[in-house]
Formats: sequence, structure tokens, C-alpha cells
Amino acid sequence: MEGCHRRMRFVLDSSVLADVGLTDVTYPQRPRSRRLSLRAVVLWLLSACLTLLAPWSWAQQEISVAVGGQQSFDLPSGVIRLAVGDPSLVGIKLLSREQALLTGKAVGTTTLQLWQRGSQTPTLFSLRVFPTGVAHDNVQVQTDIRVVEISKEALHSAGFFFGKNTGNTTLAIGSGALTGVQTNDSGGFTLQSSSGFLSDSSAFNIVAGDASRGLLATISALSSNGYAYTLAEPSLVTLSGQQAFFLAGGEFPYPKSNSNGDISVDFKQFGVRLSLTPTVMADSRILLKVAPEVSELNFIDGLQTSGVSVPALTVRRTDTTVQLGDGESFIISGLVSRTTLKNAARLPLLGDLPIIGAFFRSTQFQSNDKELLMVVTPHLVRPIARDAPLPALPGEIYRQFQPSFFKLVFLNAEPGQATVGMPAGMGFSEGGSQ
Repeated sequence: MEGCHRRMRFVLDSSVLADVGLTDVTYPQRPRSRRLSLRAVVLWLLSACLTLLAPWSWAQQEISVAVGGQQSFDLPSGVIRLAVGDPSLVGIKLLSREQALLTGKAVGTTTLQLWQRGSQTPTLFSLRVFPTGVAHDNVQVQTDIRVVEISKEALHSAGFFFGKNTGNTTLAIGSGALTGVQTNDSGGFTLQSSSGFLSDSSAFNIVAGDASRGLLATISALSSNGYAYTLAEPSLVTLSGQQAFFLAGGEFPYPKSNSNGDISVDFKQFGVRLSLTPTVMADSRILLKVAPEVSELNFIDGLQTSGVSVPALTVRRTDTTVQLGDGESFIISGLVSRTTLKNAARLPLLGDLPIIGAFFRSTQFQSNDKELLMVVTPHLVRPIARDAPLPALPGEIYRQFQPSFFKLVFLNAEPGQATVGMPAGMGFSEGGSQ
């Protein structure tokens, strides 16, 4: 290409030669001929085409340099002026008319513009300055986030109710508002589920009574244990040094008023959110800035505004920066909480008596334990090769699953397992790159 450039300079006029500093070039004396003129025209057209195509080819390039490092690059032909967008990030020095030297000053991204002779549109370069020791090639990183939450709840409650109805006189002993206790036409009691005595609608109740004598006695007891398990596993792939964002959830509307009192509708996101920026270091370790969040609607703690019920959000969120190796895992956040509630309602004096006092009090004990963990695992990945078998998509095994009525009912038929797995290191694999 250098030889081509020098040959093309011989066919330019004297003003162009003066611009490039080649005014001392002499030509051998030879008679002008039509054949020589035709060749000159062809060379001139070729030079013009190359000049027009140069900005297009060079505009696609990106130049990277480390902080404190230097990078030289060749200039396209005919450069008459250049400018750096942010000189505080990159310094530039001309070594010759064909070569320049870049020096990285601070981490960041800026642009370099080159103006060429005969072109009104500048050629644009992207300049990226990365930290010292960071791998600056286009490495792709897959980050797996596992959010695990388990909630265990235990509830124990017990209470007692006694009632006596003698025509015009009613006697009842129990806790809470007894509005749900009513007499019926036969002179007995009707104990409704809305009675304040019943500590829980799902409580186990023992009721004994004699309608002819107007007697009713009830023992209510409840002992329950339960747990809830929540698992979210978002995964995201991005280039080294680039930020990526992921959301699997939705948006709920809520009213919003401005200074003029006008009501507008805005939206709030909820669900599984993930924002991360991985940076691959020179030793193949990964510097990861990650901010996972898991949120869900909470209508119990919501509020009413402008006549609209707006739910609250139960959020588990963390924002941190860690450094890991390829395939290594790290617990970036955790939470262990325990809530204990004990409530006792009793009749004064009688409720404090031993043994017999149990018939004059109602007790409730409730505990709630929560454990939350967030684990991050980065992998260096590469694209799947052309014509390579792709992994089985979710639900792929059900496409051809059409069991007969007999197999479905009597043989409990289920679809077979997918046989095509994700190659290691190809993204969204269990083992990452090996």
C-alpha cells in the first residue's frame, strides 16, 4: 500500500505535492502520449476512490490503550488535522505524517477525529483507556446470580370458652370480643366463627354443650408449622467492561400528583432485577460490580392514595464489587432474622391461678425465621460454534409429547429428558468454561 501511495503522488498537481512536502520530486523528460495520459487518468481515479473509501474503513476501528501505556497507529493518507474529544483521557503525538502515538492518562472512553484532504466529513475513531492490568480484548462474561430465601413459621395458640344461658340470664367467659356468641330459639348458644375468642379461623375446636340446660364449653387449640422457599437464578452475558441489565417481572401503576395538583400515572418495576459490570483482568480474574434485587408486591402494607390501592414492595437487594476467578462462587450477601411474638390474655386474678387459671386465659406464641443468601458465579464464555448443536430450549421435551389416555392415566407417562446439553463455556452452562 505504501508503494501504491507513493506512485499516486507522482500524478498529483504541484499544489498537492506542496501540501505533502514532496515538491522536490523531479520527473524524467519524456514525450507526452495519449497512452501515458490514459494511464494517468486511471491512476488518478484509483487514488480518488481510495481516498473516499478510507474514512469508511477506518471509522469502524476502535483503539485501546492502558493507563500509563502507549499505543502507536498508522494514519490514513492525506490527514491535515486531528482532534481528541477529551485530552484529559488520551494524549496524542505525531511521529510522522503516517504515524501517531497515543498515551493513556485516565480510564474512560473518548473519540478521535481525523480530517483528510478533499473530504468534508471527519473520520471518527473510538478511544478506550482501560486500567493497568486489565485484559482489553473482547472477552464475554456470563454471571450467574442465585438468590435463595427460606422462611419458617410456627404458631401455637390455645383458649377456653364457657357459657351458661338460663332464659333471661347469660354468662360467658372467654377472651376477646364475644359478639359472635348468640343465643338461639331453643335456649342454647350459637358460636360463630367470627367470635373474638377464636384466635384463628383454622384452629382446632372442641365444643361440648347441653341445649336443654343452656350450657356450652369450648376448647380451641392451634399448632401449625410451615415454610416457604424462594429461588431466583438470573443469568446475564456481557462484554468485559460493559454494563448489562436484566428484569424478569413487571410494572404496577400508581398515581402521582405534580405541583399543580394534576394526577398522572407512573409505573414501578418489581420482580427479579440484575445490573452488573464485569471487567476481565490480565490474569483472567474477573472484577465484578453487581447489584441483584428481588422484589414482590405486598398488599398488606400498601396504602390508599387518590382512591387507588397502591401495594408496597418487599425487597431484597444488594450492591457490591468483588473479584473472582473463572467459575468461582462467592456469597455476596446474607441475612438471618428471627421474629418471636408471645401474647397472653387473661382474666385478672383468676387467670393467674395454677392449673385452673388455664380456663381463664388465652395464649398465643408465634415465631418466624428467615434466611437469605445471594451467591454470584462468573464464567468466561465464548459463542457457540457455527452449525454446533444448540441446547434444548425450555419446554422442548413437550413438543412431541402426546401420550394416549391409557398411558397418561394408568402408566403416569412423562416426557423424556432432553439429550442435547449446553457445551461447557458456551454460556448458561452449569459448569462454566473448563
